[in-house]
Amino acid sequence: MKHLRRLTREQKIFLTKQGLRHKEYLLERKDADSYTFYHIPSGKLITMRR
Repeated sequence: MKHLRRLTREQKIFLTKQGLRHKEYLLERKDADSYTFYHIPSGKLITMRR
């Protein structure tokens, strides 16, 4: 797993539009067409298309 990073404003807006709480996520990876987030309470990685 790469280093976990705090979310940018753009990523917070993206998660909010998906109906998720951005305070529960950290960024693990940013690809050309997807984000990989780390869900803090469950400890799982979640990949989402942009």
